[in-house]
Amino acid sequence: MFIMLLNVHRVNGMFLMLLNVHRVNGVTPGIAVKARRVGGSTHQVPIEIGSTQGKALAIRWLLAASRKRPGRNMAFKLSSEIVDAAKGSGDAICKREETHRMAEANRAFAHFR
Repeated sequence: MFIMLLNVHRVNGMFLMLLNVHRVNGVTPGIAVKARRVGGSTHQVPIEIGSTQGKALAIRWLLAASRKRPGRNMAFKLSSEIVDAAKGSGDAICKREETHRMAEANRAFAHFR
């Protein structure tokens, strides 16, 4: 963890802990979709998720995106993903936007909650 923070500092020179908290909050989704079976067909129903579950999803997405990156070690890959998240790009941010797009597209099924 410490090596990852040093890598982020070398790249950006940002205040490290504030950057991490800010980026986890930036990746955190406020809404998700859940499969519900209604009348023989399965619908993706948008549901609002709490802050704890949202942060858990954000951390899971950051780690998954870091694992997919090419690089030397996990500290380097995680620091690169956090820097990309701070810039508004990266796989974790794309995953959040994709989740929000799916929830928006399936808004008609919100009454199945």
